[in-house]
Amino acid sequence: MFASFSNSPKKIRVGYHWRNTDGRTDGIARYVNNITQSTNNSNVEFVNCASSKLCSIPFVGRFFFMLSLLLGSNIRKKEIDVYWGGAHKLPFLRVKNVSYIVTIHDLVWKVCPQTMPLMRRLTERFFFPIAIRNADKIITVSQSTANDLVKHFPFCADKVKVVPLASTFQESINDQTHSIIDTQYILFVGTIEPRKNIHNMLRAYGSLPMELKQKYKFILVGNTGWGNIKIDELLVNLNLTSFVEWKSFVNDQELSALYQNAYCLLFPSFYEGFGLPILEAQSFGVPAITSNISSMPEVVGDGGLLVDPYSIESISSELEHLLSSTEPRDSLSQKAMINAQRFSWKKTVNTTYDVFSESMNIRGG
Repeated sequence: MFASFSNSPKKIRVGYHWRNTDGRTDGIARYVNNITQSTNNSNVEFVNCASSKLCSIPFVGRFFFMLSLLLGSNIRKKEIDVYWGGAHKLPFLRVKNVSYIVTIHDLVWKVCPQTMPLMRRLTERFFFPIAIRNADKIITVSQSTANDLVKHFPFCADKVKVVPLASTFQESINDQTHSIIDTQYILFVGTIEPRKNIHNMLRAYGSLPMELKQKYKFILVGNTGWGNIKIDELLVNLNLTSFVEWKSFVNDQELSALYQNAYCLLFPSFYEGFGLPILEAQSFGVPAITSNISSMPEVVGDGGLLVDPYSIESISSELEHLLSSTEPRDSLSQKAMINAQRFSWKKTVNTTYDVFSESMNIRGG
């Protein structure tokens, strides 16, 4: 059982590194923001332990920050009880009587390395084992990620706690109801990079009967990542420029409207530690077509359809099935909304804070 906050004699001072969220809008940044900015419990206080001097130098700030003695100095000066690495990294050197916790979002570098750029893969390969060895507790965002972690690093088994994510739009689901697209559409949300299976996804959509492509536009939402995927050129080569629209950036209000008015989400990723867009879509009753591997079956529940991400035919077949009749979509829509309600940020935050509290019992271990 986790320790109760009501028994805590004082606020738990949780240190973290502010560069986790600096100028970013991706899933990990949303996660760290939701944890650190929550007001669910007054017994936790988050403290920025970053060194402004190091962080002002991009290369040193990003790559060698965790090696710096300044971090340990800041942890001591600010009287931190728990240091939390919100995204895979912990300091090399431990400070006495401080508990260390790390959140592991995925093991892309280990399970699906071909979908990562070389430098990021090498960085993860170097820092990751150090972080999980130094951690007193390890949070994973899905059971699938926990399974991957224990499979490759069995010594972690007793440290792991699964704390699932949730949709960031659940609290403002009725903020905007009008569509910003003037036709029915399929939606994809995610970074434009190889792991998201952009090529197979577009080819599967392109293989649909002409009447379905004319009826259902395809909206891609996401910034360009690594891998040099040139969407505009790809759409020309696949003769899809009349049917596909790419939005490299939308704000949260626009994204909420896009989710709410989508016919379905298409998300056949090759690997996900969680797959947050699935729940974000489901929170609006929008079913997802997603992959039958890694965490995606765990997250989608029965509120969507599963496909083989390596098979264009599999993706196309399920997409055509869903688009050809409203009956399967209506049934899945109800199940999608029910499934999304299994997850909440309140639960995520409270369980995370419980891990912080429990770790106080093993400080300095």
